[in-house]
Amino acid sequence: MAWEIIQNKGDLLPWHDWLWNGTLSKRVSLCIWKAWFNGLSVDGRVQKKGVSLASACDCCSQKNQETIDHVLSLSQLAEERRRCKARMEGVKDSIEQVSRTVRFWIKALTDRINYSRPLSQQGLLLLDEFRLDRPAMSTRKEKLVNWLKPPRGWIKLNCEGSCRGNPRSSGGGGIIRDDRGNFKGAFVCHFGFGTSNGASLKAFLGGVKLCKRLRYADIIIESDSKVVVEWFRSRRCSLWYLWDFWDELISEMEGLNITVIHQFREANQAANFLAK
Repeated sequence: MAWEIIQNKGDLLPWHDWLWNGTLSKRVSLCIWKAWFNGLSVDGRVQKKGVSLASACDCCSQKNQETIDHVLSLSQLAEERRRCKARMEGVKDSIEQVSRTVRFWIKALTDRINYSRPLSQQGLLLLDEFRLDRPAMSTRKEKLVNWLKPPRGWIKLNCEGSCRGNPRSSGGGGIIRDDRGNFKGAFVCHFGFGTSNGASLKAFLGGVKLCKRLRYADIIIESDSKVVVEWFRSRRCSLWYLWDFWDELISEMEGLNITVIHQFREANQAANFLAK
């Protein structure tokens, strides 16, 4: 919490989608981020910190001084090999191999970014520079989402967990309605420090307990937590630190006729409001 208060948040860089992208490994993203902000631990950076050392680039036969600009653009690396393989594995890549690899990753990132929203003008210019085709605009179909009444004789429990950070202070809530859409009950819980998945699972548990107290047996549970809904489908919780809550929930569900369904957040707004 203290860090959230004192940290200075800057504006998002125009190319942040290209850098912090799920297609790239975190190691690659972090390396690019360090290079952009002049933070790679090359000899030139170490010398500026007051450390006296003789600098010689491992990628060059001339053994020039190792700086960020030299390693990434001016050394023999640009024509023959990547730095990590040259130093650690002794493997050389031709400029054609490097070019094909760069084009492959740019195309992969393009497809991933364009799926969620159109590319920026800067991104389109980058594709032109590498002679890659511009992607077609994503045509995602709209879907009407709304809360639906349960079948006759059933009740519907909409529940959700909430976490202000992950991990951070967490809570949960839920609402019960019958086959006419009438309100039958609701609950709100504060779980303390925890994770978003933990909060969602505990909200399931609180909702099932409330249904049992109200003597409901035929229950449809809806939640927008894909992770927890998938646990029910596979009958297995994948997080060991939540196994105690999972076992308690399975025990509470014995003797009940329960169906668990994933629901979009737009149709689960009442539960989300209570969880906050």
